[in-house]
Amino acid sequence: MERLRTSRIHVYGFIIILLLLVQATAAATSRCPAQQAAALLRLKRSFHHHHQPLLLPSWRAATDCCLWEGVSCDAAASGVVVTALDLGGHGPRGERLRRPGLPASGLEGLAEITHLNLSNAGFAGQIPIGVGSLRELVSLDLSSMPSPSSTELQSCNGHLTKLRELRLDGVDMSAAAAAAAGDWCDVLAESAPKLQLLTLQSCKLSGAIRSSFSRLRSLAVIDLSYNQGFSDASGEPFALSGEIPGFFAELSSLAILNLSNNGFNGSFPQGVFHLERLRVLDVSSNTNLSGSLPEFPAAGEASLEVLDLSETNFSGQIPGSIGNLKRLKMLDISGSNGRFSGALPDSISELTSLSFLDLSSSGFQLGELPASIGRMRSLSTLRLSECAISGEIPSSVGNLTRLRELDLSQNNLTGPITSINRKGAFLNLEILQLCCNSLSGPVPAFLFSLPRLEFISLMSNNLAGPLQEFDNPSPSLTSVYLNYNQLNGSIPRSFFQLMGLQTLDLSRNGLSGEVQLSYIWRLTNLSNLCLSANRLTVIADDEHIYNSSSSASLLQLNSLGLACCNMTKIPAILSLQPQWFDSLKAMMVTREGDMRKALENNLSGKFYRDTVVVTYKGAATTFIRVLIAFTVIDFSDNAFTGNIPESIGRLTSLRGLNLSHNAFTGTIPSQLSGLAQLESLDLSLNQLDGEIPEVLVSLTSIGWLNLSYNRLEGAIPQGGQFQTFGSSSFEGNAALCGKPLSIRCNGSNAGPPSLEHSESSEARTETIVLYISAGSGFGLGFAIAFLFQVFRRK
Repeated sequence: MERLRTSRIHVYGFIIILLLLVQATAAATSRCPAQQAAALLRLKRSFHHHHQPLLLPSWRAATDCCLWEGVSCDAAASGVVVTALDLGGHGPRGERLRRPGLPASGLEGLAEITHLNLSNAGFAGQIPIGVGSLRELVSLDLSSMPSPSSTELQSCNGHLTKLRELRLDGVDMSAAAAAAAGDWCDVLAESAPKLQLLTLQSCKLSGAIRSSFSRLRSLAVIDLSYNQGFSDASGEPFALSGEIPGFFAELSSLAILNLSNNGFNGSFPQGVFHLERLRVLDVSSNTNLSGSLPEFPAAGEASLEVLDLSETNFSGQIPGSIGNLKRLKMLDISGSNGRFSGALPDSISELTSLSFLDLSSSGFQLGELPASIGRMRSLSTLRLSECAISGEIPSSVGNLTRLRELDLSQNNLTGPITSINRKGAFLNLEILQLCCNSLSGPVPAFLFSLPRLEFISLMSNNLAGPLQEFDNPSPSLTSVYLNYNQLNGSIPRSFFQLMGLQTLDLSRNGLSGEVQLSYIWRLTNLSNLCLSANRLTVIADDEHIYNSSSSASLLQLNSLGLACCNMTKIPAILSLQPQWFDSLKAMMVTREGDMRKALENNLSGKFYRDTVVVTYKGAATTFIRVLIAFTVIDFSDNAFTGNIPESIGRLTSLRGLNLSHNAFTGTIPSQLSGLAQLESLDLSLNQLDGEIPEVLVSLTSIGWLNLSYNRLEGAIPQGGQFQTFGSSSFEGNAALCGKPLSIRCNGSNAGPPSLEHSESSEARTETIVLYISAGSGFGLGFAIAFLFQVFRRK
């Protein structure tokens, strides 16, 4: 026992001695100089504001600054010194917090620092002039910092001779660079001639790249992307423009070149393609930049991994030597203004490392898709829309087991889809776009059981036959478009077991049979439903209409299209119930924040991948990549009776309302004036009476109105958008008077309506009116809204 006690004492003593040695070693190797600790504490105090949480809690006086968050030290001849300060992302949290300013001086106390990162820290005020005195700097990151003054830039001239990495992304250099040395290229050449990495993304640079830029001979990474847009202050456009200088082909160390989303024009220097170390070349979204693909270096001599020429004016053919790019992982030449030509060379199948291939909308006439494409086993994204592909989908496509997105839309494909049904195929598939072809045969049931599939569009084909029941419904499937086909039979019950479903469009088919409304309500995530133009009978009863627990999906519904369906067994002899519309919370977006969030989703592409075929004045028209998050109610071509519920007026984000071809009675609710975003209103071919509410002239967004063939009376409201509608919007109401009708309200005839307002009612028959508003930001175009309404005269 005594021996055991003695042994423990020895062990404890050894541990204590070891801890003392570790502490002594740490004190000897990481003791922070007092002068540098004081400079850091002054810097911290400048961050603090009484409305903000205290940042950097480890920065405390009388403690070793080398152990503080974001601080690194190293040994030097004079002892331990601070060599790196990384405060990236350590700024104040929250949009309402006041941004702290950097001190005008103090950084010069860190003379030995080699790495300084103040990016995305939310600072205000000016960049300290002391940055220019940090002559040992190797890496400087001031991304998203305030705009520098010309004095600050001049303080750097000729002093940062050891700087190798400079990141200024998001820093507005539009005015300071020009004032400091005539041009930003001159500033860089004078300040840091040995730069190896330069990123000036979104810096509001403009004009051509000057010849002084060629003095930066050591550059390996150049990112000058997204320098095109409009000035926040003046609203004037800016862009990096002119020709891309030929001296880029002389930068032998160049590995990454990103010049995307600018205004460059002229011919691209082909010598850049032959740079031996070049791994990434991105000149996308320079719509006036031209050139062709050269013959590529022999296999083993090229390092290219990413080649993005999308949204440019490149032309010509893909050379067979592209097969030499064994390391290529991404090839995107989509949207090249339709100027590429020819077929795919067989050698493209030798790109066994390729994971992303997009040749969409570039003018290719590919003909039959080669079976050899099945050898590209690394492909995760394959986009070949609008490439004039004909014939059947090769069964070898099923070999692409890593495929996550397949887009063969807008081609001339024929034959059945079942040819790609192979064991183990598409288990990783998330997006399938085969719309707008001539595919035939049945819809493969296995597609709806794929474990990761989120989006499927087979619309506008010749698919026929009944939809089959399927096992193991996919839990991730959110969007299904099978509209504009020749499908028949009933809707399988397994469709209503796709619990993640948000959009279901089965319109424009020959589907028949009964659909229990209770099945629809089970899809609690459903936001867009369209069963229009079928022979379906939708059955709804008291239990499922009034039971809120079984109608939870109404909370998310953005669009509901049941035109040409028979609505049966609805209470009060086919009358619409007010509580239905009270439940449509997704159509009651009124807060500015909700609208801003919706726009952010659109910009990010979250709802920007649908394709729709509509009939516009009798002609089938295809619209690609339009917004799928629209809000519309279409109850046309049914047998609804009774009054139009006033509660519809609370659906403030509604863009389209079609209640035409029913048997509604009573007056038009004045509450419809609350639909501030309404763009289309069709109440035609009902039995509505009374006057048109004067308050409807407040609907400033409405561009389509049809109140024809009712029993309306009195004067047509004047002003607002009402003065833009033609007589066909009001015809068939014998007791209506006033413009644009020829009958004056005093009973006299005002003569024929003016040409600018008259429209043929026949021209509106079988017409779908589509509203698309397009916008762009930083070179990225996007569709903001789409809406359609059907008018059909019985």
